[in-house]
Amino acid sequence: MKNKFLKMRRFYQGIGRVWCLVLKDYIEFNKSGFRHLIRKNGILRPYREQRRRFAALTYAKEIIETAQEYFFFEETMKQGIRARFWSLVAMRSDFLVTVVIRQLGDGKKHFFSVYAKKNPRGRAWIFDPSVSTFVWPLRVTPFFVDQGIACAEPSRT
Repeated sequence: MKNKFLKMRRFYQGIGRVWCLVLKDYIEFNKSGFRHLIRKNGILRPYREQRRRFAALTYAKEIIETAQEYFFFEETMKQGIRARFWSLVAMRSDFLVTVVIRQLGDGKKHFFSVYAKKNPRGRAWIFDPSVSTFVWPLRVTPFFVDQGIACAEPSRT
């Protein structure tokens, strides 16, 4: 485990910074982003979750460089510090990979997180504005009902 951790740390540090066309700024890959891959609120993430995030990390640089638009933006205030978050989303194989960029105050934008959702049924993803994310077609939310989109549970044959 320690070898894989060190290998991913070297990979992460080797990225350095990446130009993001959609945000028109460099995205730094600093220690806070790496720390967030292995910890959440200071608590070590489970090993399997770390592995999943490290696997998704291999796509992060490419997604940042090639994104044409950001998928989601949020601005929050915590302890008097303004934090801005942008999400860049791309399909890779059967996975929807999300890269999160953060900016604290007027500081530099930096990589904050990456995660991937697997679509086990190989179906197309649908954006659902009611929950501000992509969902599988078989998940029914108020937006789908309002739009008259039927999302039946697939038969299990």
